[in-house]
Amino acid sequence: MMKWTDLGFTNLWSPAVLFFIVLLGVAYGLAVGKWRPFFQDSSPVSAKRQFSFYSALVLYYIAYGSPMNYMGHHFMFSFHMMQQTLAFLVVPPLVWLGLPAWLVKPALESRLVKPWYRIVFNPIVGVLTFNMIFSIYHIPLVFNYVYEVPWMHAAYHYVLLLTAFQMWYLVFCPVPDYDRLSSLQKMAFVFGMGVLITPACGLIIFAGKLLYPHYAEVPLQFTMLPLLEDQQLGGVVMKIMQEIVYGTVIGFIFFRWFNMEKRKEAEEEEELERAALEEVNGSVTLIGNGRLNQA
Repeated sequence: MMKWTDLGFTNLWSPAVLFFIVLLGVAYGLAVGKWRPFFQDSSPVSAKRQFSFYSALVLYYIAYGSPMNYMGHHFMFSFHMMQQTLAFLVVPPLVWLGLPAWLVKPALESRLVKPWYRIVFNPIVGVLTFNMIFSIYHIPLVFNYVYEVPWMHAAYHYVLLLTAFQMWYLVFCPVPDYDRLSSLQKMAFVFGMGVLITPACGLIIFAGKLLYPHYAEVPLQFTMLPLLEDQQLGGVVMKIMQEIVYGTVIGFIFFRWFNMEKRKEAEEEEELERAALEEVNGSVTLIGNGRLNQA
């Protein structure tokens, strides 16, 4: 009987992915630390931002470098959907929240990005691209073919990852000068994301047959559920996790907008009080000068 120990360290823990993650972490640490003075208008990066970025790296490794990757690719569809939830719905927002404006702005203004910026980061393009590619990917004919061609499967994964970053950039743009959407528009944008991903989840949840034969040849010792139930669980996992992530994001945007509005109101009240006080002081001064003139 095949055991976990028979799979080998490389298959289970993906040293190549670990090396890439560590490389990104070191580069980020140097950029926000030792190399920060070399960046124009750079400012210290808070511990909260750094934690956000490093958390994203850890979660990506869990999704595509840990045994979850091997289980999701070879044995259980539900693990595959958990991978995608982490990689496409959780990691990109954390990365954008962890990047300081002074690190991102030069890239946005580069010759490679600037001519295409308005097209690539158009809200309609942003919300449609990822969800369309994600839905097409889970059409059984496409999924089954892509899974049989390793280079195509890898390429499709990276396209999904790039379009996920494109989509989440519009919600968590780290550069204020390029942040085009208001808080209310961002909440509507995230709501639209949830609506567009629902058909793909529904197709999987309510399917009455096995859609992905790739998982039909799973060794029995690695199955935790009947194949059809595992497939349906995958759709449920994606939908529930999507609701949790999108609901959290909408709440985060709402409370940040609410606090900003409260600060604005407080500043306006302070300004009015200051103006009223100056007016009173001016009136007192005029009255005092008038009395002196009469004397």
